[in-house]
Amino acid sequence: MLHDLLVDLKLDKFTCYMHLETTAIESACGEIDVGMLEDILRKYTSAEDMFLQPCLHGTNQNIKIMVDMGKALKSPDTALDVYNKIKEKEPLYYRCLVEVFKVWLKKTAKRSSAEAIAAGVEEVCITDLKEQLNVPCEAPV
Repeated sequence: MLHDLLVDLKLDKFTCYMHLETTAIESACGEIDVGMLEDILRKYTSAEDMFLQPCLHGTNQNIKIMVDMGKALKSPDTALDVYNKIKEKEPLYYRCLVEVFKVWLKKTAKRSSAEAIAAGVEEVCITDLKEQLNVPCEAPV
């Protein structure tokens, strides 16, 4: 599973995974679009094999957080709570999924903000703007 994850993140070209830096993982995730990030999170946080190989994936707490990352896709309101539980310097599989989750959260937060602004702009009528611009001015005396 770790190898498949690294292939999906395009990090399989590194020869020594033990020294793979978080910045390299973050950069690789930054190149991936939101849809693919979601697919990666769904695929690797719900795999039953994840529970059979705890030494590869870290502590039980890390496994629970990975499951929570997958659930956050369905309930974005909980995404910040999951993000706050994440710790650095963990096994590579966990670190990769953490970076995927962080980048997904950043990209979807920006998109959500832009969508909210666009929705608000659609509600404003052009005539409303004209009325706001035609405010009578009083000449100074």
